[in-house]
Amino acid sequence: VDVCAAGDVEAVATLAALISLSAHARAEGADALDDGRLWLAAARHLAGPRDGRWAAACDALRDHDPGPLRALVPLDGPSGSLVERHAAYLEGAA
Repeated sequence: VDVCAAGDVEAVATLAALISLSAHARAEGADALDDGRLWLAAARHLAGPRDGRWAAACDALRDHDPGPLRALVPLDGPSGSLVERHAAYLEGAA
């Protein structure tokens, strides 16, 4: 509701894509690391820059290609520990 009230249509679309793609990936039993990457990529996109890499990663995921998402959120550096903790949480919740 707050995002909608702020009038940022792209943010609403980003969150809708995130929810849809994440739910679909979980239903298909996709890699939990990619789920973490998806959430982190969405947050980064919302923070900026909004340069089209998020949309490209989403389009590729819809075609069952996680490559662009994996390139966008590599597991080396601080991103890796966040993504790995997210994956561990998902696997523990299952």
